[in-house]
Amino acid sequence: MSTFNNLKIRRVFAASLALWLFAFTVISAASVKALSVNLIANPSAEQSDTSGQPSGWYKHQTGTSTSSFTYADDGHTGNHSLLVSVSNYSSGDSKWFFEHVPVSPGSTYQFTDYYKSSATTAVLAEYQMASGGYTYKWFGDVGPSTLWVQARFTFAVPAGVSKMTILHLINTNGTLQTDDYSLSAYTPQTFSHPLVSITFDDGYNSVYNQALPITRPLGENSTLYIITNDIGKSGYMTKSMLSTMKTQGNEIASHTVTHPYLTTVTAKKLQTELLNSRDVLASYFTGPINNFASPYGDYNDAVINAIKPLYRSHRTIDAGFNSKDSFDQYRIKSYMIEYTTPVATVESLIDQAKQSNTWLVLTYHEVDKNSTWTYNRKPSDFKTEMTYLKSSGVAVKTVDTALNDLLPQLN
Repeated sequence: MSTFNNLKIRRVFAASLALWLFAFTVISAASVKALSVNLIANPSAEQSDTSGQPSGWYKHQTGTSTSSFTYADDGHTGNHSLLVSVSNYSSGDSKWFFEHVPVSPGSTYQFTDYYKSSATTAVLAEYQMASGGYTYKWFGDVGPSTLWVQARFTFAVPAGVSKMTILHLINTNGTLQTDDYSLSAYTPQTFSHPLVSITFDDGYNSVYNQALPITRPLGENSTLYIITNDIGKSGYMTKSMLSTMKTQGNEIASHTVTHPYLTTVTAKKLQTELLNSRDVLASYFTGPINNFASPYGDYNDAVINAIKPLYRSHRTIDAGFNSKDSFDQYRIKSYMIEYTTPVATVESLIDQAKQSNTWLVLTYHEVDKNSTWTYNRKPSDFKTEMTYLKSSGVAVKTVDTALNDLLPQLN
């Protein structure tokens, strides 16, 4: 078991890693049910070993805290569950975890467990790589509950992975009790047709100068997540440029006022960043500002709860396709495209969206022929990708118009 000390994984890193490890897999739209085979050998911890501990389960603690691990005599079902109690917390985390199980790269799986907790806890995957070592993928935080509730996450296994386990962990003072784990292969329910959305973060003027001349002739509109304090600054689009793009059918969306890590600011600062950005953009451009993306892909439950009253949606940089069964408009998945991302990878993403009738969101930043910045895209690569997207026949919609299409299908 590797040591995993830094629980505040920057979603920028996670999205970049997931994209590089992406392997193309066609998902059948015909099957919509999770397979019944649970890969976890002792999922409800009912079986014990010769030492009286749950068979196939392990305890692990990192950092500094006083943590106790109990093989509890009650559970969601059956006679046992797994309990962690933490006090004197300073750093790190504590968790029970099951034996790593073999999984197939590129395939989709669903994880569930039942839990009770006195604090917000985190769920993430620990991937064991075939080449050696471990990588991690944060799935999300789940809130405290005095009653048994289910956590559920659907995900695709990255390329290069041989085995995995799930870490449902606590990284604060409090208790976490878990039971009835499940990890199984899964084929998601799909929408009636595929969609692709092109998004740009921050508001760089290269989007107007070099990306727009590529997308406009192809009839491909995009969603622009704008930092309001940077409008008109050197290297960024002016109000006139943004107004032109909006008039042509592109969407203006919010990306805060000053681009902070939202999980680190005060509640008052969070509200200011969300509300003032929306209101400034609304004062500049006709029509409401409906949609939001968090800077650096940094968010938690508190951030999501602050976003919901103000915006229709929240786009993340958590890598993945948005499918009908696991759709969450406040955790929209996307693939972040970087300078070194192979064009073939982007084309494969488009192919998979088309085959699986899912919603693919592509996230770009700059499109500048003179930059080698990590989050820049060469215009030649961008043009090849946009031309391929056009030839695929998949509908290209802004985030807001995609939501108009997809949300009614959830009913």
